[in-house]
Amino acid sequence: MSLGYTAKLGVTGLWGGMICGTALQTLLLLFVLYKTNWNNEVEQATKCVRKWGGQDITAENGAQTP
Repeated sequence: MSLGYTAKLGVTGLWGGMICGTALQTLLLLFVLYKTNWNNEVEQATKCVRKWGGQDITAENGAQTP
């Protein structure tokens, strides 16, 4: 909004601001995805499912997940 009204860029400023915001959000999400320890997340999710009474899953090749 500030690029559109305060900077007096009109519609171009509004679109530019939206594009910059979306680009920044994308970069931050990519950073979070890169830094996440996915093996740890799988272990935590497995513990939660077992706690709620879930069962172990078997992969298509017959291997059981840890």
